[in-house]
Amino acid sequence: MNSSNKDKVIWTKLQDFQKSNNSIISNNFYWFEIKTKFCPLCNNNFYEFNNFETLELDISGAYNQYKSPFTLGQCLGFQRQKIQDSFCHVCQKYNKIQIYKSIYSSPIYFIFSLNRGNPDQNLLNIKFLIEENIDISQFLENKKSFSKYELIGIVSISMKDNYKYVCFGKSPADKKWYLYNDEKVDDIDIGTVTYYNNNSDYVPCILLYQFQK
Repeated sequence: MNSSNKDKVIWTKLQDFQKSNNSIISNNFYWFEIKTKFCPLCNNNFYEFNNFETLELDISGAYNQYKSPFTLGQCLGFQRQKIQDSFCHVCQKYNKIQIYKSIYSSPIYFIFSLNRGNPDQNLLNIKFLIEENIDISQFLENKKSFSKYELIGIVSISMKDNYKYVCFGKSPADKKWYLYNDEKVDDIDIGTVTYYNNNSDYVPCILLYQFQK
């Protein structure tokens, strides 16, 4: 499939998805991925087109490479390409396929999961650097998509409260940050939010970013 045909297929799939999934969630949170698979034995490229509500970050794999607090961008760069056993429809067998992932269409609100749904101590101990602003332009295939985002929410595990889930959120009304812990709500500054989540008081699990105009 050449690049022009690939673009047509992508555009058609995007339109089909938008028509059949027209909702607040799909219109605001879904992002579109292109997965390119290259078989070195037959020199053919194969394409997969997928849509997701959440982008899962491989923090364990990224940690094995960086060994220190790393950023979201570093994690995306790490998991952008890999080699794995996959079925080649030309060779008609499983080969070591090179897989390359890129973001085609980015959403208004981008949700990143750090895969810490279970209190796995190894994952909890991995230091992940929370950034107030991010730029994902280097991972975008469609340069017209949103690339710059600002942090507006974090779901974290409270290490000092028996592994309890709490939420840090930026209010759209007054632009202030708040810590939501059941019925208790405390205002908090962004410096404290990032400090808590970059150290040991709270362990971030889910990050929510909103595009910047």
